[in-house]
Amino acid sequence: MVRGYLARKVLKSFKSSSAKQRSFASDVYAEAKKLFDPIFYLEHNPDVANSKFDPFEHYIEYGWRENRNPNADFSTSFYLSTHPDVAASGQCPLLHYVRYGLAEQRVVAGAHYTEDRLRDIGQKAPTIIPSYLAAELRASFDESYYVRQISETIIGDPLQHYLDFGWRKGARPTQKFDAMDYLEFNPDVKTSGIHPFIHYVGAGKKEQRICLNDLKPIRNAILNATTAEKKSENWRKNGNIAAIGADALFHKLNRQMPSVRFGLVVSMSHDNYLESTGGIQIYLADEQAAFNFVGWCHLHISPVHPLPGFSSETDPQKFLIQVNLNGKSVGVTNIDSLAIAVRNIRPTYADGVKYIIHSLIGTNPEIASSFADTSGVGDVFFFVHDFSALCSNFTLLRNDGEFCNAPAINSNSCDTCVYREERRYYLARFENYFNTFKPTMVFPSQIASKFWNQHSPFSYRTENVVCEHASLIELGQNKNNFGSAEAKEQPLRLRIAFVGAPVRHKGWNEFERLVLDAKTLELADFYLFSRELPVYMPQCIRHVPVNVSGDDRSAMVTALKSESIDIVFMWSLCFETFSFVTLEAIAAGCFVLGRAASGNVGHFIKRYNSGRAFDTMDDLFEYISGAEIMTDIANHKAQKPNEFCIQPSDKVAKVVVG
Repeated sequence: MVRGYLARKVLKSFKSSSAKQRSFASDVYAEAKKLFDPIFYLEHNPDVANSKFDPFEHYIEYGWRENRNPNADFSTSFYLSTHPDVAASGQCPLLHYVRYGLAEQRVVAGAHYTEDRLRDIGQKAPTIIPSYLAAELRASFDESYYVRQISETIIGDPLQHYLDFGWRKGARPTQKFDAMDYLEFNPDVKTSGIHPFIHYVGAGKKEQRICLNDLKPIRNAILNATTAEKKSENWRKNGNIAAIGADALFHKLNRQMPSVRFGLVVSMSHDNYLESTGGIQIYLADEQAAFNFVGWCHLHISPVHPLPGFSSETDPQKFLIQVNLNGKSVGVTNIDSLAIAVRNIRPTYADGVKYIIHSLIGTNPEIASSFADTSGVGDVFFFVHDFSALCSNFTLLRNDGEFCNAPAINSNSCDTCVYREERRYYLARFENYFNTFKPTMVFPSQIASKFWNQHSPFSYRTENVVCEHASLIELGQNKNNFGSAEAKEQPLRLRIAFVGAPVRHKGWNEFERLVLDAKTLELADFYLFSRELPVYMPQCIRHVPVNVSGDDRSAMVTALKSESIDIVFMWSLCFETFSFVTLEAIAAGCFVLGRAASGNVGHFIKRYNSGRAFDTMDDLFEYISGAEIMTDIANHKAQKPNEFCIQPSDKVAKVVVG
């Protein structure tokens, strides 16, 4: 995806193509151009950015025929499918909308909605407010609350805007009413074609119909919960991949390895850290650098086909892996061929070969055991980045709902969970693995080590080693105004951000709830800093694309600073064993509002005195509704005069090398 700043540069370099004769008047063409968002178009269509086409002319001539969207609030495919007469006419939908559709009050929808979801919403929204309900509709409509949710400038009557467009984009007319929830709980209203808000004000309120479901995210998660094995079925890829044989791999590794060899570490994880991004992937890049610094070779292996759960393939000759040596791709082989190659190359290393398992997601204990047995590696280290060894659902969310604390397998708590039988099966396999190889157990935080000691059902016990992924170091005086008299003043409007993947177990739904609260909407602007967008996002949230990688470790810290973010919201539903995101937020000078039960999040907040942790969202809302939050932010800025940077840890290399 082309980033916004790059898109602007590209725009300046475009050479406008010769416009064809159009049947529309020039003023219509000009009005359509005002609605067209070239930055949005280029960000979502990188092929156009790489061409010499003017983006607007590309859309008018070609883009709409390819179902491309001219801006975030206009879905080409929806307009054509909803208005078949427009599709039959062969007219560009945006030009038609400007010339006819706007006056005819035709329905449009945002580009982020899928056709299936829009089709499920129901009939066209009525645009005429019934005279007998006009006064009551306006009394029920919270205009200031609605306007804060909408990203664009509303021209005309906000109530009319909501009735025509806003409800389809997920905006609410009041904090206590959601049109989508109302239609879901009242299918007769959906069938009738009456606008949900008009129906609610006219009849539904008196009938005490359900109009808001704050529990919808957890309800949907529980209803859709399925085993990790079932989830993995949808991830598996077909097709043959050429694999390097044991002899060829041995010679290839031998050529790429240095002539002077101290030691070799084989590091296994759930995916290729050279291609994927995330906390473990960044740590693996740091681990590789740490081993290379002390003269050791770093051989990383991961399943060719990453999965959300454990693999059912236990034949080492069929299980394919991607192999990387010292940060460079070697190729694809099977686990048996790699084990043979490592066994043959092992005598050339004076300090031997060590084995670190970072994750068995995508693989399984039998594959890991087969490699260790055949290769003859020395010491084995098992790094607990998550709790996949305690349950096939590594988040430990019972039925994908709430955190379960890894109860006993025969407990009533576990008995009600869809993962129970799968968990029982894998606990037995991990029990055998740990007792056979007796690995050194490594944890990214003291709190993760403590949780494991309290909840591990395994008979194997050993002294745990704690190797934090990273820590903060002070660099000196902050270039911002932290510590100055100006910093002690309370901000007029807060900037609150969600950082990282916008998924449920990381607290995205709770962030949406925060965003749609009337009080927080009044005092704050909201941001999402991530590489990916969620399926749906309230319009009042601004997305800032960020991609943190081993080559650009400070990308998130830089982005948070550049947008002057005051608060980072960290409400992970699972137990964070480390939390790079929290460390990045603190390094950027942000005040962190977190969930006390989110593992290492609360520990970082307390350790660096950079935020507050709460037991419940109600406690958080009570805090935000008071004046204390503004004072805390002002004091935080005044008391944090130094710059911080994230210092990667090399402790695991020291532990392994000895």
